[in-house]
Amino acid sequence: MRLWFSQEIIKGLPTTSAKEVVYGQTALLREDIKKVRLVANPGCYPTLVQLPLILLIKVYLISFSEF
Repeated sequence: MRLWFSQEIIKGLPTTSAKEVVYGQTALLREDIKKVRLVANPGCYPTLVQLPLILLIKVYLISFSEF
């Protein structure tokens, strides 16, 4: 049985620097995503927390000074 991250598989992947990667919601980071080669999307739980928080921050119901 071959492991998923075997050397054979990793060898075929393109190398990517940190400057070419964005982590976040594609709907919210469209401009940043256009500039990179790799996008890492958060899973269900981070998305569940991020989207309502971003909305509350945008309508000024939450400010960063409260944290």
